[in-house]
Amino acid sequence: VEAWFKKMDSAGAAKSDGNCTMRELRLGLKKLSGKSKSDAFSESDILKLVRYMDPSGEGDISADEAKDAFDRLGKVSEEEVMEKEVGNTMIRLEKFMKDKGMRLFDFFNAMDKSGDGDVDVPELTAGLMALSEPSGAVKALIKRRDEALAQQEEERKVREEEEELVNRRIKRANESGAAAVL
Repeated sequence: VEAWFKKMDSAGAAKSDGNCTMRELRLGLKKLSGKSKSDAFSESDILKLVRYMDPSGEGDISADEAKDAFDRLGKVSEEEVMEKEVGNTMIRLEKFMKDKGMRLFDFFNAMDKSGDGDVDVPELTAGLMALSEPSGAVKALIKRRDEALAQQEEERKVREEEEELVNRRIKRANESGAAAVL
């Protein structure tokens, strides 16, 4: 990074002064890309680099700013992580509201149980839990499914017991010689 910065900083001047101007960056990048048109940096590319490397916004890039910019490359910020995690939840919430025909105003009124115009964390948590619960019809279907599964399990156990009883009778018949007579 230091060698790159020195090349950029001294590109438009006889010696490096510790700050790379946009003009120096433009000239330095032009020298780096050589005569190749495909590797050339556009004015838009240079402006993006300056914006990224110069968070203070004064227009010159210091060696420390260049180093920090290269260090930030490929790193995911906390904001990006949070946006990704919350983004999926927000999409689900938006779909839920659309399916229920709710406006944002209706949604927040449903959350604001105290009626004070603010939705605090406990209200939001309770509201989201209540909204995420299945409807009465879905609960009834779940109950019927669970009852049917329990019934099937009970019938399976009865069949296994009957099969075990038959197998014991056959075994006793074989052991006593009664099976040979039949």
